[in-house]
Amino acid sequence: MNATQAPAATMSTFAIVRHLLTLIQGEGHPIYRAALKQQMPYSVNLNAIGGCALLLLLLLTPAVVCLESAFGVYVSGMVNTVLVTMLVAAGAVLSVSWTVPLTILAGQGIARERVTQTWETLLITPFSTENILLAKAASSVRNVWSLVVGLAFFGTLLALFFVSPVIASMASQINQSLVIGVLLMIVGMVAIVLEHEQEIALSVVLGIFIAIKTDSPRTAFLAGLAAGFLIRVVQLALTFVIVPQVTLLSLQNIIVMNFVAGSATLLAVLPMTAALAFVVVMIIGRELLVRWLFHWITRHASGW
Repeated sequence: MNATQAPAATMSTFAIVRHLLTLIQGEGHPIYRAALKQQMPYSVNLNAIGGCALLLLLLLTPAVVCLESAFGVYVSGMVNTVLVTMLVAAGAVLSVSWTVPLTILAGQGIARERVTQTWETLLITPFSTENILLAKAASSVRNVWSLVVGLAFFGTLLALFFVSPVIASMASQINQSLVIGVLLMIVGMVAIVLEHEQEIALSVVLGIFIAIKTDSPRTAFLAGLAAGFLIRVVQLALTFVIVPQVTLLSLQNIIVMNFVAGSATLLAVLPMTAALAFVVVMIIGRELLVRWLFHWITRHASGW
């Protein structure tokens, strides 16, 4: 560890995300620029995928009509089931679209430094360890950052415009008060925004943590893939442990809402006190996890 470096300090989720944004948009950090030169250029383009999906949908509609008229097979009766299944699948994919890419890529640059045994060289630079870690992470996620943030923003908008009214309606019925329903809707909107930002920061920190604990970029890739899904699975599992057996919403609706709204979904199925307690505990717990994990990573990285 460089003798001039101060002891590792904790960083909040907001500070981590802001630091990453500054590095990616400014592109002025020497370590960040050097890391970019070491990477293979690639881009993420979903235009072809979207075009194929639209073409498939356009071909599928007349095909279903022809199938029904020619063979008497009434496929349209299954439309509701198919739509619900597609909605759940789309929600599941969207919910991991801002966690999995970051956990996979955030630690790749650090993993390469470990393989080439050049990490110690970075530590003698005048930059703090946390700055070095975030600069390497920012360079690794740069090519997917806009897409990931855009998908997280899209998921946030979906939750705010479609889930928030459901929270207000269901909470009003459960608590028998329109005022409480509106208040819980506002709490849910704040929780949704905070939770998505926390998940972005947690994904980056987990990616860095995995790079420190694994021996190769390939292992870090596979472990990051699992960790990205684990963020969503743990949050979903904790939610369903708390959900009562009898609710005003169906299980399918709760699952779809949870994919985009996270723990705020419980505001629509629990009484006010229990719902607020769970949401607050989830937000504080995730914040403390990010702070502690990044603090541990910084101290451990400084001692390599």
